[in-house]
Amino acid sequence: MKKKWSKSADTEINRKWWDFMADIMETNPDNSPVCMDLHPVFHLD
Repeated sequence: MKKKWSKSADTEINRKWWDFMADIMETNPDNSPVCMDLHPVFHLD
């Protein structure tokens, strides 16, 4: 799954979207979105 997700980032349409959205989101130097791990807030058993 992770491999497919990484492959989708290399598409032309995805790169265009990153460029378009760069003004309103935090980005890396290549305009890819900055990602961070989320910490669990609660857990249901």
